[in-house]
Amino acid sequence: MTKEFDGQGISSAVEELVEEMRGADLGDERRNARLLEVMRLLGSNPSGSFASMSGAEKEREGLYRFLRNEHVAWEEILKPHFENTFKRARDAKRVLAIHDTSAFRLPDDANLESYIQTGKRGFYAHASMLVSPDDRNPLGVGAIELFTRPKKQRRTKKKGRKMSGSETHRLEGRESLRWSRAVDKVENALEGVEIIHVMDREGDSYELFSKLIAEDASFVIRWCKDRNSRMPGDEEWRKVSELLDQASTIRARREVMLGKRKAKTAPDANKASPARRKREASLCLSFCTLVFKKPAYLPLRDGFPTSLTVQVVRVHEPDPPAGEEPIEWVLLTNLPVTKAHQVEEIVDIYRQRWMIEEFFKALKTGCSYRKRNLTNAQSILNSFATLTPVAWKALALRWAAQQSGDEKAVPASHVLDSDELAVLRAKAETIGEPLPPCPTAPQALLVIASLGGYRKSSGPPGWLTILRGLEKQQTLVDGWRLAGRGEM
Repeated sequence: MTKEFDGQGISSAVEELVEEMRGADLGDERRNARLLEVMRLLGSNPSGSFASMSGAEKEREGLYRFLRNEHVAWEEILKPHFENTFKRARDAKRVLAIHDTSAFRLPDDANLESYIQTGKRGFYAHASMLVSPDDRNPLGVGAIELFTRPKKQRRTKKKGRKMSGSETHRLEGRESLRWSRAVDKVENALEGVEIIHVMDREGDSYELFSKLIAEDASFVIRWCKDRNSRMPGDEEWRKVSELLDQASTIRARREVMLGKRKAKTAPDANKASPARRKREASLCLSFCTLVFKKPAYLPLRDGFPTSLTVQVVRVHEPDPPAGEEPIEWVLLTNLPVTKAHQVEEIVDIYRQRWMIEEFFKALKTGCSYRKRNLTNAQSILNSFATLTPVAWKALALRWAAQQSGDEKAVPASHVLDSDELAVLRAKAETIGEPLPPCPTAPQALLVIASLGGYRKSSGPPGWLTILRGLEKQQTLVDGWRLAGRGEM
């Protein structure tokens, strides 16, 4: 929240969204202008239905025409956001590139022939969120790839049998290459910036490790495959799981709060991430160096080395409560891990991976993508693209609210016009939390969050309460102006 606005009556967060998307080239100036109008509507009421966003029928029809327009490519819509994300990353000079894939459910009659893991109609999004590791500021999304799957997973079968690793490796356009493509996009755009790529279990790939190490790209990736490995200097190849107990334990324990996790409906999903209740866990940290053996299905002629050396950080719960599965993360990295503070830093880096989970949740829930019941294929993709910056902005606003004690915070008058600030002052009085004479933007944002149901006793405000608060703030400001700045 650092931009000054001209007091035209648009919420600062909404105007920032409009500025974020300015510069898109959709092949026609009228489409470019329409995109900015769409961003104003979405920013003012991100969780509302498209029909409720615009009061005038002409405006509403323009929104629907834009989303259905076959000449509007979703990739072109997102280009300005990508570029602005990269600008913020260059200013930060050191970033985490957090990569992950999420499924998006669609109505059964959607005009998009694609299915997700549950067998229901839907598509997948592979996104790369850039985050400043020092202050955990979400800088934006730097890459997104949308892909579809047929109802039957033809890619895993050949003549009625499961394909071998070498056959899968030779497949053109295989899904696993999306991880490498995302890395390339971020690396190519941010030359000179220190980047650490963070991935969950699905990123555990010898092929990807060899690429990252060869290109001197830093990574922290969660272990998944119990491949053949050995300690440096040993000759016998053993499984990773057999070597973890030989890791050196550091004199540090971590107390972390584990969030509640519901059981999933997708086949096999509960094996990797079983349901659990919310609880606190006491974790031990250890580390070692392992040498991975090249899988037999990867040919030497393709340039894959016969072995790779990686650093391993193990986070485990030695004494879980009765009836609870012990927590264990095994993290693979090529960053230095020889001292206790380096081990702890690897753990802290991986823990920021939750940011991309929050982004997907903000997109599906906060922006109500899941409930929009879109059936037109073009609308499905274009709506996803327009809502992506809105979901990021929700995370950025939460981050701004958490900086309320920062002495360098921007004054609220720089991001709110006089009417908006007057409304917040009046509301702050009613909730017993009056604003100071010269409030900061984060202080004002806490009042906005209170409009969405935030209470101090619940900790820092979440993105959902902030989004709800922004919607209510805009309604109050509109009423204030219609009343001629009268009594609320």
